[in-house]
Amino acid sequence: WAARAASDSGPASATEQLPAGLPDVYARVRFQISQIATRAIVLKLRSPTSTLVAVGLTPDDHLFARTPGMMAPQISAAAASEGDWHELQVYASVDMATAGVWLDGQVLQELSLAFAAGNASVDSLILGNPITDRSYDLAFDDVVADDAYIDGGGGGTEDTQAPTTPTNLQTTFVSSGEVDLDWRPSSDDVGVAGYTVYRNDLVLNTVVPSHSAYRDTTVQPSTTYVYTVDAYDLAGNHSAPSSALEVATPDLDSPDPVIAAAGDIACSPGDPDFNGGASSGARCRMEATADLLLDADAVLPLGDEQYETGAYADFMTSYDASWGVAFPSTRPAVGNHEYGTPGAADYYRYFGAHAGDPSKGYYAYTMGAWRMISLNSECQIVPCSSDSAQYQWLKNELSSHTNACTLAYWHRPLFSSGSEHGGDARSRPFWQLLYQFGADVVLNGHDHDYERFARQDAFGTADPNGIREFVVGTGGKSLNSLNAAQPNSEVGSSSSFGVLELTLHRTSYDWDFVAATGSFDDQGTAACV
Repeated sequence: WAARAASDSGPASATEQLPAGLPDVYARVRFQISQIATRAIVLKLRSPTSTLVAVGLTPDDHLFARTPGMMAPQISAAAASEGDWHELQVYASVDMATAGVWLDGQVLQELSLAFAAGNASVDSLILGNPITDRSYDLAFDDVVADDAYIDGGGGGTEDTQAPTTPTNLQTTFVSSGEVDLDWRPSSDDVGVAGYTVYRNDLVLNTVVPSHSAYRDTTVQPSTTYVYTVDAYDLAGNHSAPSSALEVATPDLDSPDPVIAAAGDIACSPGDPDFNGGASSGARCRMEATADLLLDADAVLPLGDEQYETGAYADFMTSYDASWGVAFPSTRPAVGNHEYGTPGAADYYRYFGAHAGDPSKGYYAYTMGAWRMISLNSECQIVPCSSDSAQYQWLKNELSSHTNACTLAYWHRPLFSSGSEHGGDARSRPFWQLLYQFGADVVLNGHDHDYERFARQDAFGTADPNGIREFVVGTGGKSLNSLNAAQPNSEVGSSSSFGVLELTLHRTSYDWDFVAATGSFDDQGTAACV
């Protein structure tokens, strides 16, 4: 059917009565606005007794939707430009107790709606408002309730094209009693109606199309599950399933993960203070700091793991004999001394898959609720600029993950009060992207000291929603003095070798600098931004 309702000063509407007993209806409306002084209803889907969902426009042309029981309508950030034709798509599924709204082909996620129980069918479609005067001029055209999109209907052009397959299925949180999933949304020639989540090949639940995420709170401790997701449309076409994701839940009493981090670690075996790796002086204390790693769930060496040139033989004699005790849980970042061997070849030979692709030196992984990102700050070798492959990879990484908290680490700090090197502005593009996507913590080494900064943006402006940086160049090689504190520096010390321990909670973190020599300590806690 097609109908038009237009008005320049009063009520105007068009109504289409639908076949009885329809549990699912999809409607597509083309509309145009020339002026609007107050709210205007574009389309209502009604049951025999009440409105299921009403969609309209605010005086400033933003789309809004309302369902029974809502105290106030949900207003979208999406707006319809005046004078142009727009396409509105609305579906209502009584069986699934959901409705969905699209404007010009884009799903409006904030308009995922649930409506009151007891409305057993969709009875009619109403264009415009038949009662209240509105000072507006709305024209509705090409309004369709195609049989192909009405559950169980016949006629019309049959929709046989399935949505695309959901991709990038991943966990954003895992505990003994909960697994949180997300994935990249599917698309469809008409519109995705929802997603089916499967666990161990059995249907777990369905998800409305505006939410490409699911929280499974029915898991058991110490159990392995396999998840897949498919997408479906209103015609009942299902996509192929996503790639399978295997998830192992921890023991009931498993605590939040703890990481231990430091850079600038192992002296060269040729160093006068090496002493077979057992120095007790002011240098080459890598064995002392290695003793602090045993209880960590992950160890993050922050670059310059092996002096002076990152040679494999030196790795085996010095680093492996100390920090190698934590090799299975090690996730390193590459430093400048590793490139003393061309291409950091011996660094990648030693760490293998733990260090990522040898041509890149950047990678990411998940710990608990946190997304962890290791970057390569040797920008003269692996570029860091905003037009580089590493930058684009980081942008894609940040945009495709929805973890509540994010930690990134690399060798050369953007901010530092250290006397040996100071800050390196080449990593600013990293920081700008991380800031844009709400990252929480950055860890660095390079300067042989410890320093903690307040939250700040990429240009050193204090910002409560900024990123907190820790410089932890205290892994064992040597200690150097600090210059006058840079803006936003909160704590600094060059008196103790040690490691920074971070306990990664679901929406917060605790930090504790644990000294291997000396008595310096720094502790605190903060929420993720």
